[in-house]
Amino acid sequence: MSHCYFSATALRARSALRLVLPLGLLLGIGLFTSACSDGTARAAPTAECSGSPAELFSEALEAARADRWQRVARIEPCLGEAHPLTAYIDFHRLRTALPDIEPAAIHRYQARYDDTPLPDVIERVAIDRYARAGRHRALLELRDTPPSRVQLRCQWLYAQFREGDREAALKTASELWFWGRSRPAACDPLFDAARAAGLIDAEAIWERLQLSFRSNEAGMMRYLTRLLGEYEGARARALERGGVWLQRLHSRPERINEVPSELPPAIRDALLAAALYRMAHTDTAAALELYQAHQEQAERLAPEVHYELTDRLAWYSVIRDISANRTWLDAYLHHRDDAELLEHRIRRAVIEQDWAAVLTWIDRLPAEQQAAARWQYWRGRAYAQLDEPQRRDYAFQAAAAQRHFWGALAAAHLGIGYTPPGLNPLPAEKAPEPLPPSAALRRIQLLIEAGEFRLADDEWSLLLRNASDATEKRRLAAQAHTHGWYSLAIRAAATARAFDVLEWRFPFAFRDEITRAAERFDLDPYLLMAIARRESAFNPHAVSGAGAAGLLQLMPATARQVAGWTGHTPLQRDDLFEPSLNALLGAAYFEHLLKRFDGNPILALAAYNAGSGRVNQWLANADLPFDVWIEAVPFRETRNYIQYVLIYRLLFAELGAHHSEEENLSAEALARFVCQLATPLPHPAGLHERCE
Repeated sequence: MSHCYFSATALRARSALRLVLPLGLLLGIGLFTSACSDGTARAAPTAECSGSPAELFSEALEAARADRWQRVARIEPCLGEAHPLTAYIDFHRLRTALPDIEPAAIHRYQARYDDTPLPDVIERVAIDRYARAGRHRALLELRDTPPSRVQLRCQWLYAQFREGDREAALKTASELWFWGRSRPAACDPLFDAARAAGLIDAEAIWERLQLSFRSNEAGMMRYLTRLLGEYEGARARALERGGVWLQRLHSRPERINEVPSELPPAIRDALLAAALYRMAHTDTAAALELYQAHQEQAERLAPEVHYELTDRLAWYSVIRDISANRTWLDAYLHHRDDAELLEHRIRRAVIEQDWAAVLTWIDRLPAEQQAAARWQYWRGRAYAQLDEPQRRDYAFQAAAAQRHFWGALAAAHLGIGYTPPGLNPLPAEKAPEPLPPSAALRRIQLLIEAGEFRLADDEWSLLLRNASDATEKRRLAAQAHTHGWYSLAIRAAATARAFDVLEWRFPFAFRDEITRAAERFDLDPYLLMAIARRESAFNPHAVSGAGAAGLLQLMPATARQVAGWTGHTPLQRDDLFEPSLNALLGAAYFEHLLKRFDGNPILALAAYNAGSGRVNQWLANADLPFDVWIEAVPFRETRNYIQYVLIYRLLFAELGAHHSEEENLSAEALARFVCQLATPLPHPAGLHERCE
């Protein structure tokens, strides 16, 4: 008979021991295993152990986060010390003990859990805690090189200044100084020491003032100008006056002509550069007049500064269509090989439907960019308008061979079906070999089951970073796809550059939920699926920087409004992470936008991304063909959003047809889809006849 079991008394004693032992000693204790050495199982769990393993871990982790260690002690025996996620509980045990524990305890933790993301995280926490407690020597023992994050870097360097190589610390501090925005407060003691040592002087403050001007940091400019007032000497006084004038020019750059002539030439040159930089944004036409009036002085500036100013002036001239600047702009672009500026000039020619200019400017692009589907499409459109059918078809064929919205539109112009690369499933003989079981994959599985999606995402990111090559990343993508971790598979496929493996990049994730939502509101399910793919990459727990949440990335206020329409009130923010409800609310909102914009998917997609108010403003160009209208959208993000969602929709339709052994996207099916993109926008020339 086996005696391998833990009595309730023994379990309580072991848990209490963990609470009272010094943490450095604690992390040296050997692990209890989850089963006996002879293979027999533990005794049946007590009442404390009710619930699934995922539920128990989740409860223990929440208690650890809240420092409810008695509760943790009651749950931990149910998990066993060999539980794959013990590292997460021990992380909070260490966090609680900081800053009183020694760096050796952190190092033991890092060595024990070196295959998880947690060693880096606990180090960041420890650096901050040691710094705040003034334990500078412990901080340096923890890490012997400065971290990359600015706050931690400043804390480490200040510890080095106090306990180590003062000269090296201050030299690096002076390098960190040059930044246009505020640095973390943790950097202030370091900067104060560098100023006291003369490594940050009046010239360094003046240089940062100019950086702050370009970053629109008015408060930082005022602070730095006051600092200059603390320095003595004629040069410092001149720089202080320069700081005062920088603040004036930030508000009214046209006051550049009032700058006193007695200021040193270098300061006046810097003020001119600042005024031109600012005015290019605030009044682009006046900025060109100012530049031409002071061109000789401007050309004396350092070449990199001069090009920065003229490129900025050209940028705003083209994207704002400043007609007064057009002659200068075109002359400038003819001798300035800047591909991004040229692309904006082509956009402007497209919007104006100046087809000869479209061809002229496309020919100025590097050959690799000219070959892109976007510019081959516009070549085809230009040749069509200029009645050159042979060149038109050649350009459209080049575009149609590529997996891009403009490629699909080119195929519609040609009246052919659209079958881009990667449509067929990965052949079995080329499928990656399955990955062997690993602790990391097991942790990800358990974290997902416990609802700890951010932690699972961190584990996945570490796996991708540590993957030896693209082959291993492809194996990770295949593994994630098999497990139904769709957003992780999409990320792994992109990291592996497996762009043609569409089954990984465009999985039919949450197909039932999205299809039901689409059917309820009579929407195209493939289009709704494409929106979800673009919005969240099928991560139902995604949260954007602006606060949009869930599969279709709904803002909470929008979701509450739509919930009122659909009878799903009251609505809490966490409800948006439920795929069925999120898909339903997203479908209801998109249907609302379609109705608002006469059923036009282009306008509805633009509104989904940028808001209905902006689309109403952009409809001043409603007489433009729909392809030109897309290029006329002022926001790059929204232009790309429309194109990506529409090509994703076609890919989902083609993949769906392929998997069901139906006909792929034929010429007729493609034409039907493309024809829906018009009204109230006109059809492009060449498609009108096909859509009649």
